[in-house]
Amino acid sequence: DSNLIWARAPGPVHHDMDITNDGEIFVLTRVPQMMPWVSEEKPIVNDAITQIDTNGEVVRVVSILECIRNAGEDALLAELKANVPRDNGDVLHTNSIEVLDGSIVDRAPAFQKGRILLSVRHIDAIMVVDLEREEVVWWHKGAYKNQHDAGILDNGNMMVFDNNQHGKKSAIREFDVATGEEKWKYMGTAEKPFFAFQS
Repeated sequence: DSNLIWARAPGPVHHDMDITNDGEIFVLTRVPQMMPWVSEEKPIVNDAITQIDTNGEVVRVVSILECIRNAGEDALLAELKANVPRDNGDVLHTNSIEVLDGSIVDRAPAFQKGRILLSVRHIDAIMVVDLEREEVVWWHKGAYKNQHDAGILDNGNMMVFDNNQHGKKSAIREFDVATGEEKWKYMGTAEKPFFAFQS
């Protein structure tokens, strides 16, 4: 009946959220702040995973930048620091979040129940975060660029929207998380190419 029955905005929420069967709520938030290990000259947009309860109280806030740093992955850190020149300080632009249910842990051990699957557009990466360790425990870069909406399918594969704006083409891609092998894709046809412009 268009009557608001519940609302909570724990800071600057953006892009996506997920709710577990137990009622745990996870949202993407962000705040600009100085992070000298990323940039000594200007503020960086610090994306975070924020958990709130059904009363709207913040349970925890975990910095995605710090999770990347804690992983100690040189290649991932290099991708991050290559993004520092962005004028608005938005070096990650995290755009999707999914709480993993552990259904594929037998074939992908990093995908344990309760860990968080993220799509990080500006470094063209998908990653899994362990909230207890505050650390990226798995990450993947594939044929996709500027991707959105990474998620696990019922068959255990991952699907992602490849919004490769710079190539003026888009795609929907499905791949095996254990091997990285692409299993299916949709890119339209030569006569009718699939392209979704992102603003």
